[in-house]
Amino acid sequence: MDYKKLFSDFLAINENLIYPDFSTDDIRQYLGNGVKFKLLKTVHNAFRTALQFCNVAEGDIVLIQSMGAKFALDTALSLGAVPILIDSEASNWNISAMIVEMVINQCVVSKGVRPKAVVIKHHLGVPAFMDEVVPVCKRHQIPLIEDCVGAWGAGFEDKLCGTMGQYAVYSVNNPVNPADGVGVLIHAVPEFEGFLDLHLKHDQVEFTDALGGSYSLSDFNSEQERRKLIYNRYLDAFKDGKGLAFFQKRHHYIHPSNAYAPLVIDQLQLGVGRDEVVDAIVEAGFCGCCPFSPSLNALEQYRDVAFYGNRVGKRMGESGLLLPSQPSLTDQNVDDIIQIVFDTLAKKSVK
Repeated sequence: MDYKKLFSDFLAINENLIYPDFSTDDIRQYLGNGVKFKLLKTVHNAFRTALQFCNVAEGDIVLIQSMGAKFALDTALSLGAVPILIDSEASNWNISAMIVEMVINQCVVSKGVRPKAVVIKHHLGVPAFMDEVVPVCKRHQIPLIEDCVGAWGAGFEDKLCGTMGQYAVYSVNNPVNPADGVGVLIHAVPEFEGFLDLHLKHDQVEFTDALGGSYSLSDFNSEQERRKLIYNRYLDAFKDGKGLAFFQKRHHYIHPSNAYAPLVIDQLQLGVGRDEVVDAIVEAGFCGCCPFSPSLNALEQYRDVAFYGNRVGKRMGESGLLLPSQPSLTDQNVDDIIQIVFDTLAKKSVK
């Protein structure tokens, strides 16, 4: 399989991704009363605006999650900022608050400066541990930006992802390439409303045209319910499998979107790599199966970007895959995919 084609610019375009074609009223209803947001022409524009309102300029340090936060990283680099990639922690594959605090302290001690912003990614629709990350940012008075691209439907405790930092970015209106989708920029800073139009550049003009509207919030909620059933079907099959780790939330206050069905295969233990499983599923005619995108620090184009971590992202990137989970799958389809995984593992072990 040609994974270079699968990862165009290392963005996994597959049929599992949710970037709904919401109307502005749907977005307002989804976020709830009192949540302020603006619609910008692209996701990159939304990240650029958030970073600029954090006073990020050339030479400023920005801490960015290494798993999945590619749009934020590219935007920070385009501003001339100095990003530092932060590894994930092992239990939910999102940014490590401990490493964030360590790097902040190191920046203050060795460079005499504080990072201008921290960008987290709710990776694979799984919320980061906000009860750990938010206090670190508040303690050091550093703005927090939530990357919610692909995290529609996810929440932490009683809050939606995107409503816990100073800024957040969602993507709507382009399921083929979320980078070109309309950027939903959420902001919790009172001054933002008054100064937004004054500070926007030509490439950040507010998006005022009506969004699609053919896809409603009720459609989204219905799909979410179906995805949850598919997710739980996979979980029941793989949660006790030898050498297999299917993501399962370990805390009642974590509410994943269930948009993705991530499975990690221990090749050393099983003698089977994840690529063999992906090939078997794709050859059976199922769409939406692909390897994890690697940690950003593992990509050649970011080789000069500083990285702090414990190889969690590297291990996930080398051994994880996304199982098909689109709502159109029938229960029989899901059972067939489960059987393909076990059959592939069994055939290899026999050899």
